[in-house]
Amino acid sequence: GHYGRGVFFVSIVVCRAVKIMAAAGPKAPPRMLMYFVLPSSKPIAFDKLFKFNDGSTETLLKTLSQKRNDFVSFLSSPTTAEAGLALAKEYIPHLLGLVHCIENQTDLRTYTPLTYTWTSSVAAEYAKSREWTGPSVYYESIMTFQTYGYLMVNAATELMDGATSD
Repeated sequence: GHYGRGVFFVSIVVCRAVKIMAAAGPKAPPRMLMYFVLPSSKPIAFDKLFKFNDGSTETLLKTLSQKRNDFVSFLSSPTTAEAGLALAKEYIPHLLGLVHCIENQTDLRTYTPLTYTWTSSVAAEYAKSREWTGPSVYYESIMTFQTYGYLMVNAATELMDGATSD
């Protein structure tokens, strides 16, 4: 499935990074050499996709939509990794709230099957060029946390690049 291919592509990235570091030799200054191309996704209006009976649920779904769409918007034109991490930190608690509602089979139901679409960012040759779709909130969670991890690596790279350029 998709997950097996993901592990394969992560292996490719790690092998390439090890080769780059080995080629740099012992005289190279210590620094992070990886900078991930971030995946992208499309905005979602959860308040238009879910059935609900009360105003508080509508407000929560609108907030979830806004936090996700801010994060996704950042991914299409990123500034700094720290800015992306801040947006992810705002979105993740709302995403986990949605997971909780779905897992506990609340009265939250969709009008149509909900799918999440993301581009690949694991290997450069697939970055931004191929979309992957998952029909589960767990897929959304995996892609969000994977992107959060990429942003953490990018933030460390930005920090190290700033330290070695002084």
